[in-house]
Amino acid sequence: MALSSRPNTGRRSSARSGALGPDTSTQNLEEGHINPGPNEVLGGRYAIFARLGHGTFGRVYACYDKSRDDTEVAVKVIRAIDRYTAAGKAEEAVLNKIKQAAKKAQHAGYSSNLMNSYYAKLCWNNCNLAYLERSFQHNNHVCLVFPKYGISLLDLLKANNFRGFNIDWTRELSRSFMVGVGFLHDLGYIHTDIKLENILSREKPRATRVRDRIFVHPSGAELVLIDLGSSVRLSDHRRPSLVCTRQYRPPEAYLGLPFDQTLDIWSCGCVIFEILTGRTLFRTHNSVVHLCMMERLLGPMPDAVIEQMDIYNSKYQEFFCRAKKSWSLPTDLDPQERRHYEELLPLEREIDKYGYGYHTSLIHLLRVMLSWDARKRFSVPECMAHPFFEEEPRESKQTQTSGRNAVDDQNIGTLVRDLLSAVDRSHPRYNDLKNAVDIVFGIN
Repeated sequence: MALSSRPNTGRRSSARSGALGPDTSTQNLEEGHINPGPNEVLGGRYAIFARLGHGTFGRVYACYDKSRDDTEVAVKVIRAIDRYTAAGKAEEAVLNKIKQAAKKAQHAGYSSNLMNSYYAKLCWNNCNLAYLERSFQHNNHVCLVFPKYGISLLDLLKANNFRGFNIDWTRELSRSFMVGVGFLHDLGYIHTDIKLENILSREKPRATRVRDRIFVHPSGAELVLIDLGSSVRLSDHRRPSLVCTRQYRPPEAYLGLPFDQTLDIWSCGCVIFEILTGRTLFRTHNSVVHLCMMERLLGPMPDAVIEQMDIYNSKYQEFFCRAKKSWSLPTDLDPQERRHYEELLPLEREIDKYGYGYHTSLIHLLRVMLSWDARKRFSVPECMAHPFFEEEPRESKQTQTSGRNAVDDQNIGTLVRDLLSAVDRSHPRYNDLKNAVDIVFGIN
């Protein structure tokens, strides 16, 4: 299990905009974090050998489990600050409920009413949700132990220089992570922070030669949805006002409208687009520009949503022109934000821009997932029954992942590192390239 940080490419903010919000002051960045010494053992059992990542809530360490013949695990160490400790315990409770429900469904012979048939067969893998092995306290820190999964979808895209996956890979990867979303929804939760960083491959990635380039991909299409610390119970009437990382945030989260599990569906639609294209769909850090981009991609906001906005008195109403029923782009927009806005096309043309033509089923799926009106978005089972997920692969499995095109990881690693050594270290993209090599052939 790992947390990822984004390269400074202007793609999006790496700060997590969850329910608790990020610490913004420099003096608070280290507050409450664990600072392990050399050869530190957590809980008398987990020997740290690397730091996998960090986030607002805590840090994740790769450890050897001394009680299981040095099996590698990932330990998430929550910051020792009251609000983060509470969030860590809440995440622990959700993870335990998931584990119990998956076991119950498995023992029932996959016939539990809790599970829909499309993901029942996956219950032995915790239904593609993070599996909590155990939890413990270490010096006032809540610690959560997970299997050591592979890398995130973000890191996979990094390793491929942000080239997206083909239609067939996009279909299988999307199906896999949405299994986790569906099971979480069946348990009565909303994830509220679905994004590339929070979707991991189950195993270490592989490198395959496809035509004239090296393609880095998961060992299989099975993914794991992680970071359930911001999950909200559907039955809770009091919900956070700020949810989702900005680029995956739906309109209702801006407009102050009620939200439910369809909030996650919008985020899933953004992720599917990103898997396919390698590009963030909404590249902005401005709330009003984001709403303008939605209008540019999806067309005008429908009357039903305008009426809801009136009822709930949205703080963004001043930017909405009622006569034209459209959003007004801020006049003080910086050139990069304006360029990103102008480059975004209507959805059909946006898909065509990446060489996929008018892919009818994909476009329709994204349309129903990215609906302005949350009430018209599909549920996970409806998405999984969509024709897009029923289509046959366009390429053989051998061409995509294995067979004579497969290349030994170690040989590729040696080749890539040799090529890297010939690159001028002063080149502006050198560090990005080195990071991508380390992601695939490093400690993961």
